[in-house]
Amino acid sequence: MKIFFTGASSFTGFWFAKTLAEAGHEVTGTFTRAGLGEYKDLYHTRTELLLPLIKPVWNCRMGSEEMLEALGAQDYDLLCLHGAVVGNHKAPDFPVMDAVQQNTLNLDEVLKVAKRAGVKSVIHTSSYFEADTGKGTKPLEAFSPYALSKTLTWHIVRFACYQAKMPLGKFVVANPFGPYEKGGFTTYLAKSWLAGEVPVVKSPDYVRDNVPVELMALCYLEFSKRIQANPHANEKMDPGYFDEPQGQFAKRFSMQMHGRLESECSVRFASQEDFSEPKIRTNSIKATSIVSDWSEDLFWDGLAAYYRC
Repeated sequence: MKIFFTGASSFTGFWFAKTLAEAGHEVTGTFTRAGLGEYKDLYHTRTELLLPLIKPVWNCRMGSEEMLEALGAQDYDLLCLHGAVVGNHKAPDFPVMDAVQQNTLNLDEVLKVAKRAGVKSVIHTSSYFEADTGKGTKPLEAFSPYALSKTLTWHIVRFACYQAKMPLGKFVVANPFGPYEKGGFTTYLAKSWLAGEVPVVKSPDYVRDNVPVELMALCYLEFSKRIQANPHANEKMDPGYFDEPQGQFAKRFSMQMHGRLESECSVRFASQEDFSEPKIRTNSIKATSIVSDWSEDLFWDGLAAYYRC
């Protein structure tokens, strides 16, 4: 397939684009900066690793002239709308409407250009933090202003694709973890252990769905195949894996890293008093029911090796 993919420098964007390209697909990926030199830290590393695999489009934001020109410059089969405004996604004053506007800028024109370029279907990446997504504590409200922006973005994309008669698939991301993650729960745990510290799990009672990122990327690859094979079926895929309390997941992670990092990997658990987020939120499909050719042991080996580098 020829794939136009937005948001390639993000953690999941890197893994999704990489996995699509390594499966033999021709991937054009968008980057918001003007070139590799403008990226720092892990954004630079991820982008540098992607460049031999994909065709980059620099200085390219959703709905921009650069995006429209690149999308219309050749034939494509699939449009992957993965990029979104993230910023400080935990901030209570996250700019919801500004993010939605940027996420959907010139969307109707993007879809028109995509249809002329031969695009047969669209995949939109959602988050299980959105309203009415995943399963768990009812009602399924958005977790935060950021999650609200993602909810509204999804509804606008869905309506625009309906109006454009463009088949649409929804891929729902849970809590990905793995190599090249900038921050996050498991990164915090591993960095603490390697520094000789004992990390504290502040929200051990929240039930969440933690998914090895390479397994999630393989699910995304499979979803892209299904959407292309049957572009008139509006589908959703929401793969999960470790759906359990965060305290239990921390114990699982400690057990897997103990021997591999040659560290005690001890963890302390706070008494959780803040339940401002829904207590339970998971995805609904076991990722290994979608992708069978994947080794959890090899994933743990690779993740420990990455942390030790």
